[in-house]
Amino acid sequence: MPILQPTTTTVASFAIVIDGHEIASFSDLGGIVSEIEPVAYLEGGGGGPIQLPGKVKPPQVVLRKGRTGGAELWAWHESARMGQMAVARRSCTLAMYDDRGNRVASYELEHAWPSKIEVSAVRSGPSEVLYDSVTLVCENLQRITV
Repeated sequence: MPILQPTTTTVASFAIVIDGHEIASFSDLGGIVSEIEPVAYLEGGGGGPIQLPGKVKPPQVVLRKGRTGGAELWAWHESARMGQMAVARRSCTLAMYDDRGNRVASYELEHAWPSKIEVSAVRSGPSEVLYDSVTLVCENLQRITV
């Protein structure tokens, strides 16, 4: 009987979807980080310290794309910068698509907001591409089975 190897998921593009509307698509995923700080705990039995879960850090997602004419991300970031968190904190989906446009993976981001938008350094010239990078912070991150 042959041993089946798991197939590797390939991704061609990424999108942020809010209320069923794709507000931005991206070419690069810088990473998805969900982290718990370890805390050293001394056991009473004279053994060495053990590591236990400590403070849960807010999950973060970093995405990058070539600059387009859309201003949805900037407006979303501006609402957070202005302290309008009732508007800025939005639940959304990070959707991942293959080269045929089929969704291959999804993550739900609860109460996400863009904590950072960065425009890449670029030299002037006809072949230079301007890139935007966005960091989303959220309260909860959940992988959705596709």
